[in-house]
This record gives sequence, C-alpha cells and structure tokens, in this order.
Amino acid sequence: METTDKKSALSPEEWLRIIEECKASDLPVSEYCAQTGVGVSHYYRWRRRLHGKSVQSKGSKGVGMFRELSAIPVKRAATAPAPVWAVELELLSGVTFRVRG
Repeated sequence: METTDKKSALSPEEWLRIIEECKASDLPVSEYCAQTGVGVSHYYRWRRRLHGKSVQSKGSKGVGMFRELSAIPVKRAATAPAPVWAVELELLSGVTFRVRG
C-alpha cells in the first residue's frame, strides 16, 4: 500500500472503505494500520469525522451517527415582523440541503 503521508490525502469515501475494512478484519486498529501503512492517528481522526464520536457520553440521546437537535424559542416584541430563518446542512459528500422559512 501507499506510505502513511499519502494516506492523509485520501478522499472521505476511501477513508470510509479503510475504516470498514479494519472493522471487518477483526484486527486491533494498531495492527491493521501497521499492516496497511495507515497512520493510527489519521485512522482515528477520520473515524471521528465520518462517524462522530466513537463513544457517546453518558446521558447522550443520540444513537450512532445521529444526534437529537432542539430549538430554543426566542421572545420577540408583539410588533416585530415574523422572523426569517434558514438552515443549511452540508454533507461530506458535497451535497448541501437548504431550508428557509
């Protein structure tokens, strides 16, 4: 395989494949990385980026890659115009979702 320096330049899709192959191998991460030339720190960094935190904190309501989101109501004056809001979500794949109200 390629050297460790070139592993950091891989695409998110390639890192996802590497992470899935490591899981399927049943090898410890350090051994898998040594055999394939992947830097252990790069492996964990990309795993966090692609899958969120590997261990959820106690009391976390999220499951896997999903997190619960909530909105905080904002008080406004009775004469104030209705708020305009926008939400933009950009995925690692490059797809962007935009919602405006």
